[in-house]
Amino acid sequence: MRGTLLIAVLLSLASCSTSQQTTQTSTRTDTLASIEPRLIFGFTSSGIGTRPSDGIRLDSSGQMTYITRWRTGPEEFNSLTGMAFLEAKDYSDLLAIVKRGNLTNMDSSDVGVKCPQGQGEMISLVMRMTDQKRAVNLIFDECATDFNLLLESQRGPFKELINWFNFARQKYRPRKP
Repeated sequence: MRGTLLIAVLLSLASCSTSQQTTQTSTRTDTLASIEPRLIFGFTSSGIGTRPSDGIRLDSSGQMTYITRWRTGPEEFNSLTGMAFLEAKDYSDLLAIVKRGNLTNMDSSDVGVKCPQGQGEMISLVMRMTDQKRAVNLIFDECATDFNLLLESQRGPFKELINWFNFARQKYRPRKP
């Protein structure tokens, strides 16, 4: 009798535990589904003339790693790495540009046009939203902001995006010691 009672108590506790786990799992899934997708990007520029070469990586938390290299002599370079959090207003501006132009769905062949007057600064851009499986991967000359095959709905925001990156390069670039 005691053995049967003990088994019945254990089975009822196990079923309570299982239903509690199911509730916790569904609550966690609902919470994750309600989180707005975040932008992840990598931006590099080759540098040209007196402009340094820059590399910026942004993770989904808003933290950036910034690497800059500048020429110190004919064949000598110095580099500096820094970290920063992208300010909320700057992230909001970036996200608005990307969403307005649906830029995470660009076709790389639409911006791969070469400069007609020769090679300018080379730019590489990889970006995706956290809810996307595929990233857009672009490599282009700086003149692609004006000479590209994007539709009008993406052309303006693409130019704004490149202007935003130039702004971010100035604002967040680590200072030389």
